[in-house]
Amino acid sequence: MLNDYPERFPARVNPWRLAEGQQSLAGSIPLCQLKRLGGFLHGGEAQLESSVEGSNQVRFDARFGTGDNRRPVLRLRVMAELPLLCQRSLEVYLEKIDREIELTLIDAESSREGREEIDDGTDTVLVDSKQLAIADVVEDELIISLPLIAVNPECPVMEFHSEDKDYKEPEQKNPFADLIKLR
Repeated sequence: MLNDYPERFPARVNPWRLAEGQQSLAGSIPLCQLKRLGGFLHGGEAQLESSVEGSNQVRFDARFGTGDNRRPVLRLRVMAELPLLCQRSLEVYLEKIDREIELTLIDAESSREGREEIDDGTDTVLVDSKQLAIADVVEDELIISLPLIAVNPECPVMEFHSEDKDYKEPEQKNPFADLIKLR
């Protein structure tokens, strides 16, 4: 992965202020700092702890602004290579994630009615106490991006054929055949 992303960025930001100024943040986060994600990766948290500093980085670009509905939004791009266990070959492979999403920012202290107005199918992120932890949002997006079943796209599909020539399909008996005798 490219190392042109800064490793230092604010842990918590005021997204309302950043959206007003159309600000951007970019950075990289070591996988070992994303503890919730560790349970989904091959080797779990132990794998994350043993990763070499500087390797296994998650890169992100976060652009704050306003959306079509004039509400503050976060346009986020997350890029990573995550070690997963292929369920076909049972070997570890790197799943490439490159996800772009636009999230509407919602104030946790706003009224419930205000939140229901946004229920138009857009993705949202709840901002608690006027602060947003960028690493948490990045981690959430990585977890959402994981495949339901990890399969290495380079792994060949295995086909199984029975070579037993003496095998005969069992004869299917009609379950209603005995009803004819009742006439």
